[in-house]
Amino acid sequence: MADKLSIYLHDAPGLKTLAQRLNRIQELQHLYLSIVPAHVARASRIGDVTDNTVVIIATNGVAATGLKQRLPSLLARIQEWSSHIDAVRVEVQVENSATPAGRRHPLSAAGASSLGQLAASLPSSPLQQAVDRLAMRALDQHEPLDDIKESDRGK
Repeated sequence: MADKLSIYLHDAPGLKTLAQRLNRIQELQHLYLSIVPAHVARASRIGDVTDNTVVIIATNGVAATGLKQRLPSLLARIQEWSSHIDAVRVEVQVENSATPAGRRHPLSAAGASSLGQLAASLPSSPLQQAVDRLAMRALDQHEPLDDIKESDRGK
């Protein structure tokens, strides 16, 4: 199926240009991953190549600052790959921090116990009640931890 789609992308006039652009971005992404340290690669990616400028997307300001400090060496390495590139721009695009369904990280028994102790030490309040519910849910393992009702927040 993927082979048929590839043939279609290269045969359709409008899609051929798009396929070539995507291939160029993919090649540049592979190069980028070989240039930057792993912790930088986890927090950034190649976003686009437009008008001889490579756009790198950072997931936060710290990653963007680190990338900006590396721009001269990054540009030099990218220019070895393609002499047509004359600039690198870093943009910040914060990713959604919500944990996708199916990728929840359960709280350990020790963590649940610590939450229970914290709840017991707090004065009676909506915060104390919310922490207590989190501890109970973690201990019971029947309800997911991130399934807190909106009505429980901010009270």
